Order: sequence, then C-alpha cells, then structure tokens
Amino acid sequence: MSAASVALILLAPLAGSIDYNKLNSTRVYNTNQPQEVTSLMHTFLDEKGNLPVEKVVMQLQHENFTAISRPGFSSGLTTGARWFTFKLYNDSAQSVSKIIEYTEARVGLIQFYEWDVESGYSGEPAQVFDLTKPSIIRPVQGIRPGFLLNLDKKQTKQILIRVRYNSEGKISGPIFTSFRIWKPEAYMNRQYAETMIHGSVSGAMILLAIVSFFIFIMNRDLAFLYYALYMPSVVFTMNIASGMFHALVTPASSDFEWLNAGVGLGYVLAVFYVRAFLRLKKTEPIVDKLLLALAGSGLIVIISEFTGFHGIAFKVMEITGSAYILFIIVGIRSALKDVTGAALMAISWAIFQTSMVVTYPLRDMGIIQDNVYSYWAVFAGLSVDIVLLGSAMAMRLLEIQKARHIAEKNSQFLAEKTLKLQEEERGRISRLLHDDIGQSLSSLKFKIGGLPKRILKDYNLVEQTDLINTIIQSTRKLSHSLIPASLQAGGLEAALSELVQTTDMPESLKIEMDISLLNGRFNTQVNIEIFRIIQEALYNTIRHSDASFFRLRAQEKNKEITITIEDNGKGFSQSSWRTPGLGLLLIKERARLLGANIFIESDLGAGVKIILKISN
Repeated sequence: MSAASVALILLAPLAGSIDYNKLNSTRVYNTNQPQEVTSLMHTFLDEKGNLPVEKVVMQLQHENFTAISRPGFSSGLTTGARWFTFKLYNDSAQSVSKIIEYTEARVGLIQFYEWDVESGYSGEPAQVFDLTKPSIIRPVQGIRPGFLLNLDKKQTKQILIRVRYNSEGKISGPIFTSFRIWKPEAYMNRQYAETMIHGSVSGAMILLAIVSFFIFIMNRDLAFLYYALYMPSVVFTMNIASGMFHALVTPASSDFEWLNAGVGLGYVLAVFYVRAFLRLKKTEPIVDKLLLALAGSGLIVIISEFTGFHGIAFKVMEITGSAYILFIIVGIRSALKDVTGAALMAISWAIFQTSMVVTYPLRDMGIIQDNVYSYWAVFAGLSVDIVLLGSAMAMRLLEIQKARHIAEKNSQFLAEKTLKLQEEERGRISRLLHDDIGQSLSSLKFKIGGLPKRILKDYNLVEQTDLINTIIQSTRKLSHSLIPASLQAGGLEAALSELVQTTDMPESLKIEMDISLLNGRFNTQVNIEIFRIIQEALYNTIRHSDASFFRLRAQEKNKEITITIEDNGKGFSQSSWRTPGLGLLLIKERARLLGANIFIESDLGAGVKIILKISN
C-alpha cells in the first residue's frame, strides 16, 4: 500500500453523546507496559481550528464531546483542530509520574491541558508540542509527542488535548488516534529501542548504497548507481513516515510534502534501477516504455507536491504504486530468460510489497499500534529485501567480473599473438633488408665501382655511388633497429648501446646507462622483451617528453633484478595512465609476458619513471 493510501483513510464514526458526570476514568498502574486509553476517550471537532480552550471546556461540560469506540482516522488535508479528553485516576497511596504519548508521529501542534476533577478547570497553561516551526518545542524528547503528567495519591485528573496539524493544511491526520500511558523510564527505553531499530535498518541500507556507489565507480554499471540512489530515498521516506526524521532533524510543517515527494523520487529511481538491472531496453522494449511512463508519474508527484497541488499528487501516487507489481512481473519474465539475479529481484519486490499490504491495513483498522514495533512485517520485508536485492547485485557483480576476466584473457591472448607476430614480421623485414635489399645495393655499388673512371666521370656516377652508400647505411640501421644482431652476439648492453648510437635524437638529450649486470642473465626471448620495453620508453622520451636526460640502470637485490628507466620530461597525468596510449600498453603487455612487475610513476611536469622488477 502506498503512503498516500495510508494518509487518506476516512475518520471512523464517532458514536453517541456522553454523560459527563458518568465519564469513566482510566486507572494508572505501576507497570512498564503502556496503557491504552482509546476505549475511554472522547473527541470534539473544531472545524475552523480557532476555538479557545475555555469554549471547548464548556463544550465538554455540555456533553458535546462524543465517545470513540475505536481508533479514529481522517481524510484529506485539514486546517481544523481535533480535541480529545479522558480521565486518569491514581488510586495508590503515593504520587506517580507518567508520560502521555500521542501515537501519531506526523503531527504539527499539540496542546496538553490537565486539571484536578474536583477543582475543575481554572485556566491552567498547556504543555505545548510544536513541530510546525524551526524552533521545535517538545515537552518530552521522543519520536512521537509526549507530555509529563504528575498525579498525587488518590487524585483524578481531566486531560484535554488539542491536536492541530498546522495552519497551512499541509498535514493530514490523525491517521491513528490513540494515547498511551507510560512510566517515564519505560518510555525512554522504548524510544531508545525504536531509534536503534530504525538506525540499524537505515544504516544497513545506507551502507549497501555506499558499497553500490563504489562498485559503480569501478564498473560503470548504471544499475549500481540507481541502486545506490534508491536506497537512501527509501530510508528518507521510511523515517518520515514513522516520524523519526522530523523527531530528530526537521520541523513537521512540510512533512507530507517531503514524504510524498520522497515516495515519488523512490518510484523514479526504482524504475531506472529495474530497467538498468534487467536491461529492459534490449530485452523488453514495450515494458521499458511503460516503466518510463511510471517514472514520469513519479516526477509529477514531486512537482505537484512542491507547487501546492497535493490532491493531484495523492491521486497520481495511487497509480504509480502499481509499478511494484510490474517489477515483479517483469522480474519473473527476465528470470525465465536467464537474466542474472532477476529471480531474486522479483522475489524481493514481492516480499516487500506483501509486508506493506499486510501492515498498513492492520494499522488503519486499529488492530496494531502506531509504533516501530508494530511494523515488524515492514521491517522484516525490508530486511529480506536488502538481503535478496543485495544478493542479486552481488550476482550481477560476479557476472561483470567474469565477463571482464574473459575479456582480459582474450585481450592478453590477442596482445601476445600480436607481439609474437610483430617480432616475426620484424625478423622477416630485417632479413629482407639485410639479405635481399642490402645485398642488392652492395652488388650494385660493386658493379658501378668496377666501371672505367672515364665512364664514372662522364655519367656523374661518383655522386650516385655516394648516394648508394648512404642508402646502404640507412638500410643497415633500419635492419638493426628491427632485430639488432648485437642482441644475440653481444647481449643487452651491446644492443642498447647500438640502439642509442643508431637512433636519431636531439643533441640536448643526454643518455646515461648502467646495465652491465644484465649481460648473460637471460635467454634470447627475455632479452628481446626487455630490449623492446627500453626501446619503446626511449622512443616515447624522444617523441613526447622534451627531456634533457634519459637514464637507464639495473640493480640486483634479494634475487630480483630491478631495471629503472626515467627521464625529466613533461610527464603525464594519472588520468592519462588510466587510458594509456599504445606505447604504454605494449610496455605493460611485454612486462606481463616476462612475468615481471611493472610500476609507472608520472605526473605533469615531473617526468616519467618506469620500474621493471624481474625475478632472477
């Protein structure tokens, strides 16, 4: 049942006039359990809400109050006031102190009058409970209105209570009209227990929302974002509906505005959560459009509340409440299509909706009291809802992680194949340059050199011979950069020295190398991977960094070789590392193929440091 239906139940029939002289009084007991006074309570309606207490006392004396046969309810938004009266009798031989609790939490203004029956009313000032203004007034601290009453031994007191919701008519009530009599200690213990129950359930939901938000940040799955936003909206409306929110935080003058707006926002977020979780845009496009329409209804509720059209908001909320039934249906359909977590989602919505349907009609009929304990079905439903929806989200997360793991494995396989093919292609091109093109150029040079000097001079072939020499040198450089022959002949140090000598670089860039301990430490394949990592880092420095030095050193400690590559160039931001270029990706992948740990440190203006750790 929606919050609107809870708020709009008609005031129960108030039976018959009373004989004031025979009005029974309720005996107060020394017990930790609350006493109900509903059966002996009488009421009077001040439709305009402006009668002074003296005139109401006259109405009481003239028997214009009527008896309440069961808890009363009201409909709509009212600016009127409701007066309640009953007698309390202390037949013990000692004075007692009691707290009188009004059981409806969503109320604005209550005035509590008391006087000795034998003396009659003589203008005693009222205790005032006022939540309609920022300067909240509470005679007794608690979730619901409470008033302190002292009874002397053998004393009977008349209690007269005026309840007005607020001057603007934004609060409906009373939803549940009853009063309870408490021992002060028992009252405070109950308030503490209710607060702890609310806090525990609310805290669990907020914690789940925080976890979901961080999962969204890591995975960018919108289902987790909407779930993280939906949970606080439920906490918000739950605490307003119970009175906890304004009892601890805010005045109640706009209580129903915020309650209904919170319900509307909850509908919107729940719709978007279900759509994202079940991927309805792809699997159920018609249902997806229907849910979007319901989300629009939630927005209408919010706008109507804050523009003063409260009646429209109530009516639209009745329609929007059907969204939860639709959630159950579409959850079952999605479960039949093997959508991960859909079955748990459908069950969770069904259980929570059942708990709401069971609880609120029982309260509205006066069968259960209006306190946190009476909502055991709602709290049980919420608890199960948290567990099941949390489990569904966990299944969704495992599905995402599994898909990511498969994607990473595929990516690693493709990267490994790419690097392998790249090395094979480098070797093929290197051999082609050296064995074919290089040899052909050398043969051409030899043949031209064997021609008579007169022909060389007449046809200007001397300059052509120089050009052929240049091409041969360039071809050798290119061949060596692809697969350095010195890598196999002289090891890593020789190959890297040759790389530095044959690479075109700015004159301002100074190269420092201390890597002699790498010689003879690894096999050819490992040497190739290390060489490529350093080569790629050097090329990045030359192309992008504007650095003045490039330093390369190797150290050994605890059977682990650490290769440090660094420059003092521009560097890059950490956000760039989260979406790295091809060069950094290849460096990272080659390190993975080596089974090495790689650490890349950089920031704008701080250069780049690459640390490669290889177990020896």
